Amino acid sequence: MPQLTYSFRVAPPSALQEVTRLLETTLLDALRWIMVDGTPLQFDAPFHLSLSSLPLRMGGLGITLPSDVGQFAHIACDISTLSLQCMLFPTLSMSDGRLRPLCDKFLSSVGITDRKKQRETRALILTSAHKTQFLMSDLLSRFKRLQLARHAYLHQWTPARNILPQHSLLWASYDVQPPPPRASPEDADLEAPYPLHSQWLLAIPNPRLGQKMEPLEFRAALAFRMFVPLCPPKTSCGNTCVQEVDIFGYHALSCLGKGNLLKQRHEVVLHALYRLTCAAGMGAQMNAKVTCLGPSVSGITQFRPADLLLSSRKGQECVDLTITSPLSQPKTGSIAGRVPGHLAMSSASAKRKKYDESCEAVGKTFTPFSVDVCGLADPAASHLLQRIASRMASSSDGSSYAKCIELCRRRISLAVQLAVAQQLTYLLLPTRKGPFSNLCV
Repeated sequence: MPQLTYSFRVAPPSALQEVTRLLETTLLDALRWIMVDGTPLQFDAPFHLSLSSLPLRMGGLGITLPSDVGQFAHIACDISTLSLQCMLFPTLSMSDGRLRPLCDKFLSSVGITDRKKQRETRALILTSAHKTQFLMSDLLSRFKRLQLARHAYLHQWTPARNILPQHSLLWASYDVQPPPPRASPEDADLEAPYPLHSQWLLAIPNPRLGQKMEPLEFRAALAFRMFVPLCPPKTSCGNTCVQEVDIFGYHALSCLGKGNLLKQRHEVVLHALYRLTCAAGMGAQMNAKVTCLGPSVSGITQFRPADLLLSSRKGQECVDLTITSPLSQPKTGSIAGRVPGHLAMSSASAKRKKYDESCEAVGKTFTPFSVDVCGLADPAASHLLQRIASRMASSSDGSSYAKCIELCRRRISLAVQLAVAQQLTYLLLPTRKGPFSNLCV
């Protein structure tokens, strides 16, 4: 893409139409084979290609499409080199009058038709030459996301297409932005979830750290993110459950039947969190024996163990991990099924009410670590990751806090998506071999 972007900068987009079409077709074929592995009936090409071109923070895959670059690269180059053109050719005017029609045409193409708004945005584009391409790309991405949000695939339930109401919640989860930083670590929890839904796509594969997905798991994780059906209609659950699974597999994430992998989902994320606390030197113990969390439900031990027991100069801290799913059918009509992150935050609040006093009575503190399958974490979980990153930065050689917190968030984000993918893999349709079948390895 860098070479193609340069070509669009130096040549009119009309001269590269055939190259653009061929490259975009190749990208579409690769995306189709990676996500559905030769089952084109499960792939809505215009919708999924447009969705994949959105930035990661907007719920896409960050795939740059040539047709998008062609809309702004040439004009951005013209704007950014305007002063150089006038220096080389003194007869040219520094006036931006010849660029205004190009700007207005672009702004109209991304849905900005209000005259006043056009003038304000055009002025920003023309006076910020070094940021022109980024600004135009961001405007285009926002417009495409608004267009996708109106797609029946996301906001309208149609029995003919088997669209589920859970789509709107998962889509809205990508609108959640990181809250502003706290004034101090001791501040009260912010009343907003922290998004961890996209960092896993930036995690570097490392089997020794547990940062690895098998090809089938990777396909399931992408299908979950991109709203790709995983199984035919009326598929039986298979977990000693009498219910049918929806074609997107949301039922599998909250099924209580035997073989549902809920315990495994919990353990995958717990191991990732445990490794981070060990790397930070927080004296972590996993499944530690304590008496403050009440009797054990499993009956294996008398008291319920703490998922993590952290030690510091201030004392011991019990960390309880919870992975929730707001995508189950019974929750679609409740606030947990409509408000992104609500279930994770309410679960954390319930755990505090239940265990705060009993832990304090024995000289320990209690911290809930709650995150949902959409990738939204309770503020207390985000604060714990910040503390881990701070300890890692202070005990390492040269690693900054920014680098450490990025590593922590990516590790947990990947663990959540891996655990979700493992619950969905059994629903995948029989695979077929194709020209791109090895790209997801």
